[in-house]
Parts: sequence; C-alpha cells; structure tokens
Amino acid sequence: MPNDFTTAAQQSQNDFLRHLQKPLEQLLEGRIVSTEGNGEIGQLLDTQAGIDAILAHPKYGLLGMGVRIQYGCDYRTFTIRKHRESQAKTEYAKHAAALLEGGMTTKFNIQAYLDEKTGLLLNAAIALTCDIYGCINKGLCDIRATGNDQIGRAAFYVVEWDTLRNNGLWIHEFKTATKNRRNTK
Repeated sequence: MPNDFTTAAQQSQNDFLRHLQKPLEQLLEGRIVSTEGNGEIGQLLDTQAGIDAILAHPKYGLLGMGVRIQYGCDYRTFTIRKHRESQAKTEYAKHAAALLEGGMTTKFNIQAYLDEKTGLLLNAAIALTCDIYGCINKGLCDIRATGNDQIGRAAFYVVEWDTLRNNGLWIHEFKTATKNRRNTK
C-alpha cells in the first residue's frame, strides 16, 4: 500500500510526463524515460544521483534530469534542497560532490509549477544543473526554509529564472497553461 510520499512521488511523475515529456523531447531532440518506480536502478539513480528521468539523446547518449514539481503558485525559481532537519544528504550535497568529483549527476534541472486543484501547468523551465549550481556558489540565490508547521523541515537555495537569463546562461521556459487536466475522481 503506497504511503503519502509514494503517492506524491507518483503524482509528480505522472504530471511531469503528462505536461513536459513531449515538449522536452522536442526541445532536446531525444527520448525521455522516467526513473521513478523503475526498480532498483531507478531508485539508485534517484536517491544517489538525484536523477528522476533520463534523456536518451542520439548524439550525447544518456543524460540525467532532476525534476521538481510544485503545486500552487508559480514562483519562477529553481529550488535545491540545502539542508534537511533529518540531516539526510540533500540534493545540493549530492550534486555538488558529483560535479566536483566527476560522479553521476543530472545534466538538466526541470522545475514545474502546477495548479493544485486543476492540475494545469502554470509554468516550467529547464536549465543546466552546472549553471544553477554556479549561481548558488556565486551567491546569486536566496535561502528559504519551510514553515514551522511542516513535518521534516528543510532549507532551500532559491535561484530565480531571471538570474540565469540575466547572467547569459541557458534557460528555456514553458510558459503556458495546458488543457491537460489531471484525472481527478
């Protein structure tokens, strides 16, 4: 029986595939396969390297993608978990070490914002992981924490999409509200 985390992860995966798989495949000229729920290899890619999906590209081979789906407001930011109350290793720690040491990590980060009630895509963007981390390392970000009422509090680096754009870094924004509603029963 799935727990709340499993259900939320499955919903995020479904929403990612429904709204962004085809546009990303067209933009990046490859095929996207989700690692979520793909057995032991999928779990290892997710928990050890932060890879939520793989882009199979005809020229560049397999490229990792980190995906964050948030429901509610469109903040036009990338958020990277900096610290967890549990002291568990965060996305920032995993990616920073991998980027520094040449380990397996994501090539791209995708952040999407969906309407909580309708499931409509409000906005989404993709950027290079190394550019997002470069902004963090240069202090071109904010740090925000979750509220005191949230279980499993955390702090996040927040990089605005315009920060990447204003610094001449590649970012592609999918600014549209699709008619692809989530099936709500």
